[in-house]
Amino acid sequence: MTRVDWAEHARSLREHAAADAERRTADTGEAHKPDPAVMRIASSCDAATYCPERPNPRLEKQVSAALATRPAASPHTGNFDLSSSPGHRPDTPRP
Repeated sequence: MTRVDWAEHARSLREHAAADAERRTADTGEAHKPDPAVMRIASSCDAATYCPERPNPRLEKQVSAALATRPAASPHTGNFDLSSSPGHRPDTPRP
């Protein structure tokens, strides 16, 4: 049985998604963030590094499919911060 280098797969996936997001940012002029689905697969690879001897054919298929296709990077919308909303008034008593 061969050992799979899950850490290398995770690194490859993150680089693949980040490179595509940077390419889309350069093409559109609008900041893009890496595809969350690819980043989830990379996180699964991180978890699989703790059991490298255990076969995981499903994850191997996901990795090969993700590396073979172009990720779906999405426009970066900024941080979601509830405290910055204009209607937030902490001093207002509740009815």
